[in-house]
Amino acid sequence: MTTAWLVLRDIWKDVIICDGKEVPIIGGFRGFRNVPPGSHTIENHGAKLEVDLKPGEVKVFVLNSSLKIFDRLDEEDDDFGFHQLAKSGAMDKALYEWPV
Repeated sequence: MTTAWLVLRDIWKDVIICDGKEVPIIGGFRGFRNVPPGSHTIENHGAKLEVDLKPGEVKVFVLNSSLKIFDRLDEEDDDFGFHQLAKSGAMDKALYEWPV
């Protein structure tokens, strides 16, 4: 099965909840690799993200902590190249294995 990537920017670096499972995180964390396709729920300090991933897809979200929402960053607006960095494996050290 082909998996997907979920890049999360500007989140609080202490704990994140993935599909109901609490995952401790530290500075340098940028999201997850090997995410199974399908629907997933991510929570971080009151912000909740419902995301649907297709096989081989990269989705990037930025936390707006003052509004407690995740904003999607489309590839054409991704000045830092997170979409390509994730797919190429260049971000692997900053991307955790999917925990659930």
